[in-house]
Parts: sequence; structure tokens; C-alpha cells
Amino acid sequence: MTMLSTETSSYCNEFSVPYPTYFRPSTYIDVIHWQKQVRSRKRRYLFYFASAPHPTMNDSIRIQIINKCLTSKNICKLLDCNSSANKCGTPVQVIKVFRNSVFCLHPPGDSYTRCSMFNSILAGCIPVFFHPYSAYAQYIWYFPKNYTSYSVYIPANDIKHGSVSINESLSRFPEDRVVAMRKEVVKLIPKVIWRPQVWN
Repeated sequence: MTMLSTETSSYCNEFSVPYPTYFRPSTYIDVIHWQKQVRSRKRRYLFYFASAPHPTMNDSIRIQIINKCLTSKNICKLLDCNSSANKCGTPVQVIKVFRNSVFCLHPPGDSYTRCSMFNSILAGCIPVFFHPYSAYAQYIWYFPKNYTSYSVYIPANDIKHGSVSINESLSRFPEDRVVAMRKEVVKLIPKVIWRPQVWN
């Protein structure tokens, strides 16, 4: 028996499929128009993070990332999901911020993968992962084997120990490399959206 799930364990008969995204087009033309928009979008922030701290998760790096965003407001956009005015559950607001950011951070939370990873790809935002099982070891049907072509990997331990700065790591990417990575991300959009069996 073959099992399909949004996240899998290590069993050989399990395969990961994308989480449902906010954008569910009815025709393929809708997808093409969307891709054109996100490809040419001018982006205000270097990176984006939407989350709430997980104080009970000792291995979580979310607090370090939140603190970094709070001290780097000119380059980082933070959506605090603990805030009384939080917009984390508002699809339009979330996608809007994704579309205004070059990179989107996806540290593990309750599990390795975040639903927002697929919505950030949908918005043409280059994903940044901190654990290989967040994407590379799971979504083998959907993502290129050459993960550096569409994403950035920063080991979580490097963040915990302070040996790597997110700001500096992401700022080092030259503009032509960022453009090339975004093109690869935009190519992934048709693969990660749920759609009707037959396009109109």
C-alpha cells in the first residue's frame, strides 16, 4: 500500500504531497498570470517570518529568529502570531507580505514542515530551511534535487550557537543569483498548488 500525506515518516511506501495553498486557480491561464505577477514583483524586505515563540520546544530557533527580526526591522518583516492584531490567519495579508519579501524563513515548529512554505513559494519568495527534512528529504516528487537552485539551507545549530547571521548570509547573495533562484521558485508554482483534475 502506498500512503500520501502532507508529511511522512521514514517508511519507504510513504510520499509527501504539498499542503493546500491559499491560491486555487480554476484555469491554467490563471496560473500563468499569477507567475508573471510574482516574477516581476518589487520586494521591499530581505526576509520574512511569521510565527509565535514555542517556549516549550527547547530545540526551537524561533525565538532567535524573532529577536533578529525585531532588531532588523528595515530588512525583516515579522508577523507576530501571538499579537492581538495578528494577521497570520488572514490569507490576503500573509500572501501580500510574502510577495514583498525576497526570502521567507521556515524553521521547524510542531513538525519539520510548515504549511506557509508552500504559500511562500506561491508568492515567489525564496524559502530558507534550517532542517533537511523540512523539504529536501520529503517532497521528492515536487522539488528539484539541486536544492540550492531554488532555496537556501542554514543549519539550525549554526543559528543556535550564533556562528551564522541570517542577515549576513542572505545579504551575500548577488542580485543575479537571487533572480535565478526566484525563477526556479516561480517554476514550482504549478507543481505545489491543488487544482481541478482537468484545466479549463
